[in-house]
Amino acid sequence: MAAAHSHDPLVDAWARPKNIVVAVDGSHFGEAAMLWALRNMYDEGDVLHLVHCFAPLETVTSLEGGLLTYIPSQTEQDSVADNARKILDEAATKCSSTGPGDKITVKEHLIAGDAGSELCVLADTLHADAVVVGCRGRSALASALLGSVSAYLAHHCKRPLVIVRDPPAPTTKSD
Repeated sequence: MAAAHSHDPLVDAWARPKNIVVAVDGSHFGEAAMLWALRNMYDEGDVLHLVHCFAPLETVTSLEGGLLTYIPSQTEQDSVADNARKILDEAATKCSSTGPGDKITVKEHLIAGDAGSELCVLADTLHADAVVVGCRGRSALASALLGSVSAYLAHHCKRPLVIVRDPPAPTTKSD
């Protein structure tokens, strides 16, 4: 007997297991995105793809005061990758202990490269049903100077995008 299908393609699309890509970075913004995805999108059978992108150390050459070149050692590169792996592992552990039910399917993706472009590539490769990221809430100036992964994704990601703003901390009334 064939599975029943509705006449609504959107209902059919969301009835199948979903690939949900969530960016995590060790901050409470990344954690808020992960928790939002678990509470609002994840159903049993779905796959939650936790992604952490990190910048590998690069060779730097300076001409100030003479020629100076810094080439990171393999040990330094390994240390950066190890720290990135710890961030991803901690997110996966928190996800498994926080999520709905006991059967959360989590796949971890540790990627060396620019977070915005790498998230777009991974989401397309996985045919992601959604990409969920946190928002740091920086000012326009800070975002222009430092860059914004969520702004990049809003302009370049071909998959549905959810940008989760961390709720403000509760305020207490002082008498």
